[in-house]
Amino acid sequence: MISGIIGQHSVWSQLQQFVSQDKVPHALLFSGEAGRGGLTIAIAYAQYLLCDQKTGDKACGQCPQCHKSMQLIHPDLHFAFPVVKGASKDRKSTFSDDFLPQWRQINLEQSYFSYFDWLNHISAAEKQGDINVTECNEISKKLSLKSYAGGKKILILWLPEFLGNNSNRLLKLIEEPPDDTHIIFVTHDENVLLKTIKSRFQIIKLPPIEIEELSKNLGSRFELDELQSRRISLLSQGNYLDAKSMISGENRDVSDLVLRWLRVCYQMKAKLLNEWIDEFGSASKEFQKQILSYALFILREFIKLSSSDEGNISLSEEEYGKLKGLTNVLSLSKAEEIADIVNDAIYAIQRNANVRIMMMADSLTIGQVLRR
Repeated sequence: MISGIIGQHSVWSQLQQFVSQDKVPHALLFSGEAGRGGLTIAIAYAQYLLCDQKTGDKACGQCPQCHKSMQLIHPDLHFAFPVVKGASKDRKSTFSDDFLPQWRQINLEQSYFSYFDWLNHISAAEKQGDINVTECNEISKKLSLKSYAGGKKILILWLPEFLGNNSNRLLKLIEEPPDDTHIIFVTHDENVLLKTIKSRFQIIKLPPIEIEELSKNLGSRFELDELQSRRISLLSQGNYLDAKSMISGENRDVSDLVLRWLRVCYQMKAKLLNEWIDEFGSASKEFQKQILSYALFILREFIKLSSSDEGNISLSEEEYGKLKGLTNVLSLSKAEEIADIVNDAIYAIQRNANVRIMMMADSLTIGQVLRR
């Protein structure tokens, strides 16, 4: 339901406006990182569309349609998502319906989760999921049938980037779906989708979750004080999953790693730099993003400090002291330049760049900036 969405008020307002103006697109594409809530919004919107007694911008939560859709068992709400070989089937004949119990469970329990969370949930962490030809045929078959409840039919396809060229099989269906049928795709990387597919959709780009909204949610859910929750919200750049990972305590403190990296870049000592890059390269992709996100956070706080905005700095006393110590080698213009490099590196990691080569090149460039 809408209560599970963190922030994203402008997005929901746009979706609600589609309904109030009776102009709901037959094909919607939600595009944004996993931690921004695309799947949660898609499910809430499907529930809203199926509700018989909408109240303003919300589903009523009381009608028979709502009772079914809230449990993800509504016969006119269909799901497709990446899967692996089923226990008693070969891969060609396996499709999403074989994993529906696990799908309902993870959505009802977690709401926000990543592709890797999903693979772990179905005990397939070492495998590669996809959406195969059988799935595409099943989608076409389901949406060609009459609605069970006599109203709308809705398909939510999570991660169309795993369709590959199979997406062409859905092209005609997306372009001309049956009456009262809505197709909703949720992608974490729209750049890999075929242009012929993207052009058929109304694209809704999901911005980072508003810092105040995320901070408030983290504070109440994980019992954090205001400074902690705001700091983590800023560090995660509006991504709930990254924020949750930082709170979990499973990862090491990143502040020393980042400050050591900046020192090593400045010193330009090959041995120390290679050791740091080996340590960084052996970390998980999520932790690598956390390290760079913290670096970006530190640089942004330095920019605030340099702009005499000390009252708005979200740092602990220890971090504040270390940051003040960087003033000998770091200037406002240098901080802005390095922040751009770090921001590009985060994006490159998301795109599966060769991390060791990239970080070596970036570290040498940052070293040149610091010593300039």
